[in-house]
Amino acid sequence: MTVINCPICHKRVCDSDKNPKIAPLSKSNENKADIVIKCHKCKNQLSIRIPRRIATE
Repeated sequence: MTVINCPICHKRVCDSDKNPKIAPLSKSNENKADIVIKCHKCKNQLSIRIPRRIATE
């Protein structure tokens, strides 16, 4: 598991083994987010995208 930190205040927000992309929530990424969470320290909303593996034959 990798510790994922808030991109704003750098406090730990979650752990993941999927290498998610995390960014402050904005109008341009709110529809693309797989998960939206709020940082407990700075109270900013964060957009999380979880990469999906593409199966190749």
